[in-house]
Amino acid sequence: MKLATKHIIQVKNLNIGYTSKKEVKTIASNINIELNTGNLVCLLGKNGIGKSTLLRTLTKVQPSLKGEFL
Repeated sequence: MKLATKHIIQVKNLNIGYTSKKEVKTIASNINIELNTGNLVCLLGKNGIGKSTLLRTLTKVQPSLKGEFL
């Protein structure tokens, strides 16, 4: 019997980055994530690639540029 998975975080077509009065700087676009209960997740990448920006956006410390949180 397969247990039903519960999404902790589900993101569709997320764009992350920064906005200023003059411009919008997109760091990454069209991010799709499904994090489920009971799973261990690791976020890896080079320096300056947007890992911290993604985490700030997912925790709503920083607003997303586009996308949907479910």
